[in-house]
Amino acid sequence: MELISVIVILFITLVMAIYMGFFIYGFVSAGPYVGVAKRDLDSVLVELNDGTGKTLLDLGSGDGKIVFAAAKRGYGATGIEINPVLYMYSKLKKLLIHASKATFIIDNIWTAPLDSYDIVTCYLFPEAREKVRKRFIAEAKSGAVLVLFKNGGGFETIKK
Repeated sequence: MELISVIVILFITLVMAIYMGFFIYGFVSAGPYVGVAKRDLDSVLVELNDGTGKTLLDLGSGDGKIVFAAAKRGYGATGIEINPVLYMYSKLKKLLIHASKATFIIDNIWTAPLDSYDIVTCYLFPEAREKVRKRFIAEAKSGAVLVLFKNGGGFETIKK
C-alpha cells in the first residue's frame, strides 16, 4: 500500500510540475491560462448569433469554456492548447458531457492555421493580441471574425 501512495504522490507532483512549467511559459509567450468571464462569453455568442454550419477556433483554449459554449450553440468548435494538463482536462470533459462538436488539439497558437475558420477567439496579453490581430488579417479567410477578449473584461471584434 505504501508503494501505491508513493506512486500517486509522484504522479501528482509530475502533473503539477508540467502544469506550472507551461503556466510560466504562458507568461513569457502569450499569457497564462485565465478563464474568460461568463458575461463576456455570453455577450460574444449572442453577438455572433447561431453557429449552425460555422466553425470557431479558440487560440489557447485552456479549460475549453469557449469551445464548449460555442459547440453548444451549433458551432464546429476547435480549441488549440499547448499545456498538456489543460488539454487532457478538456478532452476528459468532452467525453463526460458528450460534446461531439468540440475538438481539442495540442499545438502552439503561433503555428495553428487560421484560414479555415469563420471565427477565431483568444484571451491573451495585449502584445500577444496584437500579434494575433496581424496574423488574422494576413491569414484568415474573407468574412471571418476575430474576437479578442481583454484582460479585466470586455472584448473587441474585428471582421476581415
